[in-house]
Amino acid sequence: MASFMTVPSGGSCPVFTLGASRFWDAMTIDFHCSGTFLGFLRACGWVILAIAAYAAMRIAVT
Repeated sequence: MASFMTVPSGGSCPVFTLGASRFWDAMTIDFHCSGTFLGFLRACGWVILAIAAYAAMRIAVT
């Protein structure tokens, strides 16, 4: 259990592997290194900003 998840440190993109079990094969987790995931995070940030701005305006007006 000591080596369940090993993530490299430094400036490289962190890529780690989850070991196989009875229920799934070994999985390499590297999706957050692509531009697609960065775009998704950026869109989530804009949605959160819009919700916060709406809440602030609602508090200010009422």
